[in-house]
Amino acid sequence: MDILILVSFLILFLLICFFEKQRHLHFLQKIPVRIHINGTRGKSSVARLIAAGLRNSGIKVICKTTGSQASIILDETTELAIKRGCTPNIIEQCKVVEFAQQQTADVLVIECMALKPELQAYSELHLIKSTHGVITNCGPDHLDVMGPGVRDVALALAGTVPINGRLYTNEKTHLDIIDRAVSDRHATRIDIIAPENISYEEMHRFSYIEHKENIALALTICRDLGVDRKTALAGMVKSKPDLGAMDIKTIEWQGSRLSLMNAFAANDPVSSKLCWQQASMYTQQHGQKIMLVNCRQDRLDRSSQLAVMCATLSDLDKIIIVGCGRQSFIKTAIAQGISKHQLIVPVEQSPQMLVADIVELSVTSVLIVGIGNIKEFATNLLQFFEQQSLTNTAETIKI
Repeated sequence: MDILILVSFLILFLLICFFEKQRHLHFLQKIPVRIHINGTRGKSSVARLIAAGLRNSGIKVICKTTGSQASIILDETTELAIKRGCTPNIIEQCKVVEFAQQQTADVLVIECMALKPELQAYSELHLIKSTHGVITNCGPDHLDVMGPGVRDVALALAGTVPINGRLYTNEKTHLDIIDRAVSDRHATRIDIIAPENISYEEMHRFSYIEHKENIALALTICRDLGVDRKTALAGMVKSKPDLGAMDIKTIEWQGSRLSLMNAFAANDPVSSKLCWQQASMYTQQHGQKIMLVNCRQDRLDRSSQLAVMCATLSDLDKIIIVGCGRQSFIKTAIAQGISKHQLIVPVEQSPQMLVADIVELSVTSVLIVGIGNIKEFATNLLQFFEQQSLTNTAETIKI
């Protein structure tokens, strides 16, 4: 009798799974265009840009990002924050698909939320089945999960190439891996609009610091979906940026001028170094340049990688280390030849105390570039600068 009950429950479970799968496939078929976005950096920005460009032509778009803050974006002004009661799970994507179908969306733009290579592939092949795939780039991020090397990361990301779909990417170094996946899945890789063809005037219209490569990706997809460049760009310019979008806030504090560049969403060494170079290039006349690293206890390898990167910067005056698990960064930095005198490790981690520590350096103008992690301390610091801000210098930056 016990065996009969067990078999009955197993059959019932299998039937439920079958009908749930059929239900999900039905929802997918109701959404004509599904754009699945993957990559090591820029996913959330590209997702928002694509959605805004398409929406501005009258297309009904539902966009889901999982970057600095997981959100479902309905239009230029309405976002629904995703509240999770447990650890993020890729099954969340099924609920987003159902929601998009209920909203009668013409297009679903959805950011890949999986890290493990097998789950990235599963997300594409079973949960999204995209018509258009995006791999922004392949860099040294989450090497503990996708590594050990960057080519392993590229192999993992290639798992989201769509079957019989179109693939868009700015990646150049590991393009052979992506092209192999494109061939295996009978997809077509589309040439991207050259970033250098995006003019200074077009870049200057954005109220925050955006990358030409991200805009080029978004414009290419909008073009292929029938939206002209002028219409698409107009939508992108007026869209709300991601919480982690780069901008610069400047405050006056006890006689010192402090500029904070929000690059906290940059959490790998390649993009972090790029942000530092951009900051150095577009902000001049600063007495000191400080890197602010917000560490995470569960990303000790990342902290070590960022420390190695910081050791390669010749124009770095000080490094402030905040967050949790800071010892990993400190040990690696010293091992890489960074002087202990360059390191500042605040005892009390509050925005007010951090600003006070910087002012004590007795310089009249300081550039602070924040990297590593947008959560907790970084969020508080950004809010503090927002409240105290006198000038949003992003409007004067030339890209």
